[in-house]
Amino acid sequence: MRKILFPILMLILSGCDQSSQKISGPNITQLPFIWQMSVSGLDMPTFSGDVLINQEVNAVYTQVIGTTAVDTTTRKVLWRDAYDGGGIGDPKKSILGNSSTVYNGKIIYYNYSQGIVVRDIATGIIEKRISLPNDVKELQTNLLDQYFFQKKENLLFFGLSNHLFSYDMKQLIDPGSSSVNPIWRIDKEDQDAITYRFSNISLDSSTNQLAYGLAVADSKKRENINYLNLVDAENGKEIWSRVVHKESDPSRFYSIDGYVLLHEGVAVMTLNGGSSTGFDQASGEQKWATGPFTCPGGETGGMLFVVANGKQFLVMPNGDHCFSSWDIKTGVRKWVFSAPDGYHATFGQQPLVLNGVVYASNSWLWALDAETGQPLGVSTFMTRSMMTRGTPLYDAKNNQILVSGGQLTAFRPLR
Repeated sequence: MRKILFPILMLILSGCDQSSQKISGPNITQLPFIWQMSVSGLDMPTFSGDVLINQEVNAVYTQVIGTTAVDTTTRKVLWRDAYDGGGIGDPKKSILGNSSTVYNGKIIYYNYSQGIVVRDIATGIIEKRISLPNDVKELQTNLLDQYFFQKKENLLFFGLSNHLFSYDMKQLIDPGSSSVNPIWRIDKEDQDAITYRFSNISLDSSTNQLAYGLAVADSKKRENINYLNLVDAENGKEIWSRVVHKESDPSRFYSIDGYVLLHEGVAVMTLNGGSSTGFDQASGEQKWATGPFTCPGGETGGMLFVVANGKQFLVMPNGDHCFSSWDIKTGVRKWVFSAPDGYHATFGQQPLVLNGVVYASNSWLWALDAETGQPLGVSTFMTRSMMTRGTPLYDAKNNQILVSGGQLTAFRPLR
């Protein structure tokens, strides 16, 4: 229930002050448009090489009509998998960019009604379905819940509400392996009044360490605790665990989400409500903590993504038309970008950081200087290209930035 209201609210939620950057001046340009296709997108796309896969919806965004794969070089549809039922929010055939990955020409994704699915990217043919272990309960989840796949070489890491898994992708795609067991798993089953929820995960390939957030809510005590945990990605063994937030609130009986990031030797957790805490990755010692922060005038405290930005990290709220960047070593806020009057719609997505430029879309694709947050360029209006479905993706093969929404649009990067 925690995310299903946001698609309804996305156009009415605003929330930043009127002192935002002026979109004018000699350094502001219209982003170079390349092409556009009449292919709609529902949520965060999956992208590999020059193939973009997304859920296609009808013109009024009330019905999922299928899964579509687009060749972004030829600008043609590779394949369509028609879907004969399911309104917005029905997850039965979902393939989302944050709950999928690509390995050796195959797309691997999780779907609660089908388990782990292996599909050929070029043809769309489903080659395998792998059930989760028998003791894992079927997850009746909403489409907008985030699974956050991560991978390193042949290892796949992903989490559900009560479980974290590591799998060998070689085994997952092997046609001779009908059943595949996890390499390791971490389980947190709900107990009476106590509920557990894993949030996102973050992988540091250089140290082979994985961070995850865990939210614990006790409905009897009205107590909420957020943990930040670091484990060895090879075997799942705990390196350290820290309590980031603890509160007792008689009015609250649900957990507070916390989103994590490993970057520049710092483990960061950002909580709903806007506060962030940084820990030394090696020792687990707390380095800094910020107070609660929402964009000036912000109406939502929900966080959705925490993303590396050079020596900084970006915090993306789930409803405001603004976002912020913070120093990863000190926790000092470096800048806030607030979309000006006439451009008010929510971002709520994972931005693209490319060659010192941050790209993010709230139905206008913005290009900001990554160091200062100053706007460098903006696109014309793109229908429904906001939130996770408007996530900008870089197509390195064709040197273009792809943005989904009411249509699929391509732009040339500024740098």
